Amino acid sequence: MRSILICLLTICFSSASAEQTKNYIWPVQGNQVITGSFGEFRHNHFHMGMDFATESKVGIPIVAINNGKIIKIENSSYSYGNTVSILHNDGVVSRYCHLSGFSPVILRNIIDQKVLDKLKRRVEFDYTMEDGIRVKQGDVIAFSGDTGAGPPHLHMELSKNGVHLNPVDFGYNKISGIVTILGLEVKPFDENTYINGRNRSFYPKLIKQPGNNYIYYGRIKVQGKVAFSISGHETSGYSNKIGFQKISIQLGNKILQEINFKQIPKENFYWLPLVMDSYRSRINGEPYKYFLYSRSNYPVFVLKNPNLGAGIINSEDLYPNQGNEVTIKAYGIKTRALIKLKLIPDAGFYKKVFPKKGNVSPEKESTLVSSDGKAVFHFPKKSVLTETDFKITERYTPKSRYGLTFKSKAYTISPFYAEFNEGFDLSIKVDEPVHTGKTGLYRLSKSGIPYKLLDFKYSRSEKTFKTRVNRIGTYAVVTDYTKPSVKIHQYGNFHTFHGGNFKLYLRVYDTGSKVLKSGLAVMVDEKEAYVDYDPETGLREIFYPDSMYEKGKHVIEAMATDQAGNDSSVLRYYYTVK
Repeated sequence: MRSILICLLTICFSSASAEQTKNYIWPVQGNQVITGSFGEFRHNHFHMGMDFATESKVGIPIVAINNGKIIKIENSSYSYGNTVSILHNDGVVSRYCHLSGFSPVILRNIIDQKVLDKLKRRVEFDYTMEDGIRVKQGDVIAFSGDTGAGPPHLHMELSKNGVHLNPVDFGYNKISGIVTILGLEVKPFDENTYINGRNRSFYPKLIKQPGNNYIYYGRIKVQGKVAFSISGHETSGYSNKIGFQKISIQLGNKILQEINFKQIPKENFYWLPLVMDSYRSRINGEPYKYFLYSRSNYPVFVLKNPNLGAGIINSEDLYPNQGNEVTIKAYGIKTRALIKLKLIPDAGFYKKVFPKKGNVSPEKESTLVSSDGKAVFHFPKKSVLTETDFKITERYTPKSRYGLTFKSKAYTISPFYAEFNEGFDLSIKVDEPVHTGKTGLYRLSKSGIPYKLLDFKYSRSEKTFKTRVNRIGTYAVVTDYTKPSVKIHQYGNFHTFHGGNFKLYLRVYDTGSKVLKSGLAVMVDEKEAYVDYDPETGLREIFYPDSMYEKGKHVIEAMATDQAGNDSSVLRYYYTVK
């Protein structure tokens, strides 16, 4: 099946010939620096595009990389921000993200007044342009920004027929850095594998040689099956650390496994934990850690062989009494690093251990129940990416805390696990019927404070709260009577601003169900105000009406309503613009 898919993808993308890729130009006017590569680690998913520097500025012109037509503009507040999508003449779609604004030609072609209103309010929208807007290569289509997640930069994706393509193959390979290896792990694949006499990982000390080669001069004794992981990055620009493009491992002359970030199908978006270590990898590249073996039977496209165990080395396949050379090659955009080490089979006697199986695996359904029978954790097939062993614990909670009333015990699923696929179904039963307007299913902080109200369904007849969860943690049913509060951030009341070049932010506090964007009512001089939420700081910028920046005295009135219907007191803030 996988070989058929590879053939189909090869046929699909043969039209995007090498000659065509030469025609693509840099999307950012000015400096040409890559700050993030295709296939990099992000929390629970692959980075499906490439990041470009915009000098950390908002307002740098973003241009069409090739001829085509603009087919869609969008706003997704907490991820991509403002985006533009262009369908090019070769069938490739380019998508430009985190934009501060759209070009005049786009704005003139928005005929839906509701979209214009949402754009003005900075509200999420998805607008498909039926006829499209024809653009030529180099036309300014938008301006750089920091909408969505992250500081000012451009995130650009290339895709065709539902498959994301590596921009490096389209000529985006201007980089002056070098591949750096930060570490190598030789890991037992099971409980009956021994490395240098121990059933634990071994981290060989690599010596760097000329030509960016790394050597381990000792010999590693192995009995059983061993797997390899590599940590590192490629440098780009002044301080950026980006991911590898391709990695291979071979024993002698035989290639055992290869990771190639040439293409990633959309369905593989959340399968990053099968390729990269979600516990050790960091978004800043310090480090990116890659598994050089297949951890499941999921058809992970970037793996040459996705079958479980492909890439491991069995000591039975090693020649006795001599070094068996293992070679690992890590390729960046421009450079590569090479690692060499030697294995020898260990003929020693070790007591056989019967491996403990996990209670949850991708291949079957599993149900875990708390000792009191009131919390049920149901795992459908493919709920997780790898087999694991979960534990359910429970503890009594105070009847009332921080103005919140607990209607159930607190139930914890542990240990920490970062490799969920579809997640699990959680249900908690309470002793008596509750008012669902004030009561909900919460995730608790480590200190036991409710901090995240989950989407849930409540069965009155069963007195049960149900939800789908994709992370471990502590959960409880809580009633919220706490009132939120609203304050102006940074500036005291009756502040004077000199000139209209200032920003005013609200800080909203709520211990319980939290205040959504729709739960904040703000007026400036008795005119409706627009507010934009920044997920990184938690602040809410008041950015409209325009008259709020004019000379004179002004008053802001604001009130917050949390998801449980609790109202804050009214904030009145006075300021002057001179």
